[in-house]
Amino acid sequence: MRAFTAAFRALVSYYNELFLLASVSFLWWITGGFFTALALALAWFALGATTNAGLPALDTSNPVWLMPLLAIPAGPATAALANVARPAARDLHADRSMFWEGFRLYWKQALALSAISMVALSLLILNLFFYLGRSNTFVQAFALFWAY
Repeated sequence: MRAFTAAFRALVSYYNELFLLASVSFLWWITGGFFTALALALAWFALGATTNAGLPALDTSNPVWLMPLLAIPAGPATAALANVARPAARDLHADRSMFWEGFRLYWKQALALSAISMVALSLLILNLFFYLGRSNTFVQAFALFWAY
């Protein structure tokens, strides 16, 4: 019987936080998520550029490896979202003001961390495209290392 009580309490807690987290997620999209959507859309179109063989141009001239750099400004919004989600997951008091508080407190660190991680992702994609663009099969197999 205790399992049903625990499951019911979990559902009630989920329902209570559902609208808060949905509205904070909307705030994330407004303040930073559209940068991520822009990066994904441009990468999709860049990968759509095909060669004569009908395959995507997987060489370093394809600008898709630069697209993660467009998502750097989403870092502070993600930190603000985490500032709300953490107490909500622990069943503590959480509200929308915590989003703006987290944005204000952590924007510098989050922007720096986002820049470091997006530059690293860009370089990994560049390495992957470099090794996949070579004609030597052994060198192409080395691209698995960068994909991993």
